[in-house]
Amino acid sequence: MLKPYFQLQYVMTNRKLRKMGLHPMLACLLAIGLFLAVSILLFERVAFAQYVYLIFPLSFLSLLSDVQRNDFLQTIFFRRQYKAIRLIENLLIALPFALFLLWKQSFFAALLLMAIAILFSLINVRQTSSFSLPTPFSKHPFEFSVGFRSSFLFFPIIYYAVAMAILHDNFNLGVVALGVVFMVVCGFYFWAENEYYVWIFNTSPSHFLRYKIKTAITYTFFLCVPILLALSVFYWDSSWILWLVFLLGNLLLVMIIYAKYATFPNDINLFKAFFLLVIFPPSLFVLIFYFRNKAVQKLNTLLQ
Repeated sequence: MLKPYFQLQYVMTNRKLRKMGLHPMLACLLAIGLFLAVSILLFERVAFAQYVYLIFPLSFLSLLSDVQRNDFLQTIFFRRQYKAIRLIENLLIALPFALFLLWKQSFFAALLLMAIAILFSLINVRQTSSFSLPTPFSKHPFEFSVGFRSSFLFFPIIYYAVAMAILHDNFNLGVVALGVVFMVVCGFYFWAENEYYVWIFNTSPSHFLRYKIKTAITYTFFLCVPILLALSVFYWDSSWILWLVFLLGNLLLVMIIYAKYATFPNDINLFKAFFLLVIFPPSLFVLIFYFRNKAVQKLNTLLQ
C-alpha cells in the first residue's frame, strides 16, 4: 500500500506543475537551484545560520502534522502503514536540509533536525482551534487577520533574530529578518477568498485594488517598524539598506496582490513570475503593470 500512495503523490504533483505551465523536470531543477542559493547565502551572511536554517524544514514538518490531514490518512491505512508513511514523508522533507548541514559541518544541527523529523512523525498539530488570537488587523479583513493567526509563531522568532543581530553585531541577520517578514506576509495572499467577499465591495476594480494595497502596506509597516527602528538606532549609517529592502518588499507585495486577483477566483500561480524575477530583477515593474491590467479585467465581471 505504501508504493501506490507515493506513486499517487508523484503523479498528482506532476499534474499540478503541468497545470501551472511548468515541466516537472524544470520545476525540480529550479527548486534545487533555489534551495542551494538560499542555503549558501544564509550561511555566508548570517551568524548562527545553522539554527535559523532549521525554521524552514520545521515549517514544512508542521504542515505534514496537521490533524485533519492525518485523520484522513488514518481512515485509509492500517496503523503500521500510517506510521511508516508519516516517518518517510518527514525524513524526505528533512533529508536535503540535513545533508546541507552536514556539508557545512553543523553535525549537531543535522542530528537535531532528524530527531525532530522523527518526533513530528509521532504527533499531530491542530492548525486551527476554537481559540481566536486577538490581532490588530481585524478592522480590514481578511488576509492579515487570518494570515497572522496562522503564522504568528514566526514573528517572535523573527524579532528574536533581530535582537541577536544587535547583540552580536550582525547587521546582515537583521536584514534577513526584515526580508522574512515580507515572505510571511506575501504568503497571506496566496489563497483566494470566496467570490462573495469581493462582490460585496460596491466600487470599481481600481479602487478595490488600491484599498487592498493600502491595507497591506499599512499593516506590513506595523510588523516591520520594530525592526526598522531597532536596527536604524544601532546601524544608522546602513539604515538606507533597510529602507531599500522595505521598499522592494512592498513592491513585491503589490505584485502579489495584483497577481492574486489576475487569476481570481483560482489560487495564485507565480512560478513563472518568480523565475523571471530571479534572472532579471527589473522585470518586477513590468510584472506589476501586467498583473494590474489582468486583475482589473478579471474584477470587472464581479465589481461592475
